[in-house]
Amino acid sequence: MRWIGSAHHSGQHGRWKALHYYARRFYADLLASTSEQDGQVVVTLVSDRTTALPAELLLRLRDFAGAVLWEERKSVEVAPLASLAVLSVERETLLAGRDPRAVFLQVELLVAGKAVASNLRFFVPPKKLALQKPTIAAEVSTEGGGFRIRLSTDKLARHVRLAYDDAD
Repeated sequence: MRWIGSAHHSGQHGRWKALHYYARRFYADLLASTSEQDGQVVVTLVSDRTTALPAELLLRLRDFAGAVLWEERKSVEVAPLASLAVLSVERETLLAGRDPRAVFLQVELLVAGKAVASNLRFFVPPKKLALQKPTIAAEVSTEGGGFRIRLSTDKLARHVRLAYDDAD
């Protein structure tokens, strides 16, 4: 699994806090969310846009090493100014006997092949997840007067924080 990001400046000492990233996500004009209702995992798309948007919904059940265990793609039209359930999958069918502590559902909304909204669904509370200690590697390169940092990991690494000491 790979995460690629670029540095943003805000907050104390020009660093974004975790809340900045969450706020950017929950104020976005498109959202893909999941819920569980009556044994069904339901995917809901929320749009604050004023026009309909053709898109593709991509769902992947993954283990914590990143392997895709199940996948489904569906063409959707994101309705304007709406919150609509667009897909429902029976939880037991989705898990197919797998340990719910060791898998997660990745949901992505793609427009022209680019992810415009994403979300992860875990099937147990965080303290019950069967997480293993990941090995995280970092590559740093210069880019446009700044730095590009690429992190990679062999296993799911939740809530990774990258910090630096800018004291001279």
